Amino acid sequence: MLAAVSWDGGGGDLLWGNPLNWSGDQLPGADDDVTVDAPGDATIVHDKSESSVRSLALHDHLHLRLGSSVTTASLAIAANNSIWAEGSGTEFHATGESNIDGADLYATAGGLVDIAATGTVTNTSGDGIWQAIGVDSELRFPNLTTVSNGTSANQDFYIQALQGGRIDLPSVTEIIDPNSGTQDGRSIRLKADGANSVIDLSSLQNFVDYHAWELHEEQSYRDDGEYSWLETVQNGTIELGALTSVRGVYIPI
Repeated sequence: MLAAVSWDGGGGDLLWGNPLNWSGDQLPGADDDVTVDAPGDATIVHDKSESSVRSLALHDHLHLRLGSSVTTASLAIAANNSIWAEGSGTEFHATGESNIDGADLYATAGGLVDIAATGTVTNTSGDGIWQAIGVDSELRFPNLTTVSNGTSANQDFYIQALQGGRIDLPSVTEIIDPNSGTQDGRSIRLKADGANSVIDLSSLQNFVDYHAWELHEEQSYRDDGEYSWLETVQNGTIELGALTSVRGVYIPI
């Protein structure tokens, strides 16, 4: 039977694998709708095991390590929270449509974060960070088509493959810093740094930072105009095969 399972912290620690931390004092299973909302700015640790749940509503940070895995058919992660997969064989999979707007995602030391079905992502809160750091570390978004920044001032969205990491965005056709909201000091910054560091944007057609472009067209170089970035360093690679429109983007190579 489908069940709603929530974090209650009864185990006195922040370990996913402690049954006492869950309502009913049982670990959530494949048929459960799971909500994690611990007090404060908590980081829930998942290690040494495999977990599968029907849905996951995450209001905290989730740190997977030591070869563990979490699979969910549906993911909703609150803005300003994060998922971090650390270590070889450590994997997070969201197999169905998910909401990751405003969330930070990290894959390090060979970890994998796979967001399979999401089609659009918007950075809704503060600085957004997606990083794949280290050989065999990967962030994977096979069906993502549109990446957009938020509409508040001074929002930067960092998408970075570093030290041999990989970010797969093979279906993305558009990256936009929108012409709405408070546009001062905003940017989307893509960077591949280091040998075998790769960002796959082979379907990208349009990369536009509207405010930076408009300031350039007006020849108005005020401090509040911030260009977006498309940058490769030290033999890093950004794969581009369909790009036709770039505006308001700084491209150092």
